[in-house]
Amino acid sequence: MKPLLILILSCIPLAGLTVLSFVELASIDGQAGYATDGDRPPQAAPVADARAQVEAEKPLAKELADADLFGPEPIAALDGAPATSSLKAVANTWPQWIRARALVSGVLEAEQMATAKELDQLKDAARQFVLLQEKYVASPPRGSQQLLTILDRRHAELKTRIAHRELELEANAVLAQARSTFGSRKYDECAKLCDRLLARYTEAIDVSVLARVRVLRERAQFWSDAERMTAELARPDVPEGRKQALQKFLDKYPGRDERTESEIRFLEKCKADIQQTDQQIAATQRSEAGMRQVKELENNLPAGFSARLQQAEQILRQSPEPIVKTVLRTKAIDWLKECLPEKSLKEPVMLREGQTRQHGLVRGFFKEVRTPAGELVGFKRYPTLDQMLDPVAEVGTYRKEEWAELPGVSVPRRCATQYNEARRRLLDQPARKEAWDELAALCEKLQGELRGYRDKPGASDENLSFAAESQFAREAAEPAVWDSLQKVLAP
Repeated sequence: MKPLLILILSCIPLAGLTVLSFVELASIDGQAGYATDGDRPPQAAPVADARAQVEAEKPLAKELADADLFGPEPIAALDGAPATSSLKAVANTWPQWIRARALVSGVLEAEQMATAKELDQLKDAARQFVLLQEKYVASPPRGSQQLLTILDRRHAELKTRIAHRELELEANAVLAQARSTFGSRKYDECAKLCDRLLARYTEAIDVSVLARVRVLRERAQFWSDAERMTAELARPDVPEGRKQALQKFLDKYPGRDERTESEIRFLEKCKADIQQTDQQIAATQRSEAGMRQVKELENNLPAGFSARLQQAEQILRQSPEPIVKTVLRTKAIDWLKECLPEKSLKEPVMLREGQTRQHGLVRGFFKEVRTPAGELVGFKRYPTLDQMLDPVAEVGTYRKEEWAELPGVSVPRRCATQYNEARRRLLDQPARKEAWDELAALCEKLQGELRGYRDKPGASDENLSFAAESQFAREAAEPAVWDSLQKVLAP
C-alpha cells in the first residue's frame, strides 16, 4: 500500500524521469546512425534540468517512503518541501487527507459499534455518529459531502434500531411478567398483559413468540373462566343452574388437541360433573314424585299396618331416593307406635303393693319403720301420698313378719315398664327380627302374669293387656309382612 501511495505522490518526478529516458534513448539512436540531419535531438540543457530536479526530490521521496502515511500527525518532510518541489501540492493538500482519513476512521468505528446487539452499545454508536456530525458538518473534508449524507442516513437508521430494540426489551419484560403472573395463578392479570403485548408490541416480537403469547393468553383465559365458574358453582344453586354453567364452559372450550394435560383433566371433570348433575336432577324429580305419592298415602291411609307397608314399599320401588325412604321410614315408625302404644297406668308412680300372709294384696303408700339401730321392723300404710308425706293421724304398722311379699312396685307397673322398654328397643331397630320375637314372647309372658295377678284379692283394676301387641308382633314376623317391613324400615 505504501509504495502505491508513494507512487501517486511522486507522479511528477516519475514523469520527468520517463521523459529523460526517452531523450537519452533518442540520443543513442542518433549516435548509431539512425538520425538524420532533419531529426537532430534537442539541446541537452532541459534534460539536465529534469535530471537535477529528480536528484533533488530523492531525499524527500525517501522520507515519504519511511513516513507513516496513516499516522494522525502531518509529515514533517512535506512541510519543508521547496516551493519549486513537485510534491509541494501534496504538502498543501495533506491536512485535508488527514481530516478525510479521520472522518473515514470515525465512520468505520461507528459502523463497527452499530453491529452490536446490546442496547448500550447501540446507544454508544449513535453518540459516535452525533459526534462525527458535529465535528465535520461545519467544515467537511473535500469530497466528503456524500459520506456525510450517508452518515446522516445511517444515524437515522440506528435510531430506528435503538427504538426497536428498546421496544423489544420492553416487550420481553412484559412477557416475563405475564409468564410470572400465570405461574402465580393471577390469570386475569396475565390475560391483560398478553392483550397489551398483542396490541402494542407485535412489531418487536418474533412471529413464533407471538404465537406463544396467544397460547398463553388462551390458557390464562381458560383458567380465569374456570376459577370464576368454580366460585359460581360453590354458591347454593339448583341443579339446572349448575348444569347450565358447566355446559357453557364446555361449549366455550370444546377442543382437546391444543389443551394441556391439566386443562384436559379439568374438562373431563366438568363432563363428569354434568353427568352427576343430570343424575341429581333425575333423583330430584323422582324424589318430588315420591313425595307426592307419600302425600297421597297420608290423605288416604289404609287402616291396617301391613296395607300401609305395602303401599310404602310400592312408592319406594318407583322413587328409591334417600329422602323418600327417610320420610317413609319415619311414617312407618309412627304407624308402629300407633299399633304398639306405650302403656301408662292410672295409679300414681309412688304407689306400692305387697302381699300379706292373710289378707292378700295390699296397695297404698308405705313408709318403712326401723329400730334405732336401722333394723327393718315393718311398714306403715297410708291411703294417699299426701297423707304419707304429711300424716294427720296415726296408722297401724304391718310388721315385717306379716308380709309374704314386701311392698314394692306393683305388678301392673312392672309389666308396663318391661313392655315399654322392649317396645323402645324395637322402635330403635324395627328391622331387627330378634326385637320382634322378644316383644312377642314378652307380651305373652306379661299377659299370663296379669291373669294370675288379677285372681288375687286386692289386685289393681287397671285395664292393662298385652294380647293385641303380642298378636301384632307375631303377624309382623310373617314372611309377606316382614319382607315389606324390611324394605321400608331398614336403615
